[in-house]
Amino acid sequence: MVDDIITGLSRIKWLFVIARNSSFVYKSKAVDVRQLGHGLGVRYVLRSGVRKSGERVRIGAQLIDAHRGVQVWAERYDWLLGDIFAVQDEIPTSVIARSNRA
Repeated sequence: MVDDIITGLSRIKWLFVIARNSSFVYKSKAVDVRQLGHGLGVRYVLRSGVRKSGERVRIGAQLIDAHRGVQVWAERYDWLLGDIFAVQDEIPTSVIARSNRA
């Protein structure tokens, strides 16, 4: 799922998206988001989490301004597992729309 969201974000030519391998260095580590942003050279960090219950999946996403260390947007997506590709397409669109207003 993460790969598909990164791919969706990478399609936007003006958006600077870090490669999966670079960003996964920080996976499951307790790092201050300002330090993470500085280390990767990015303004925004997208955090997410996935939970599954039966045939449903819930994805929480937060867009964080890494320079200020504040969350600027958050959304929760609830979908049926059969619609997982739709949510993978929706998340990058939502992030792009929000980053234009941040």
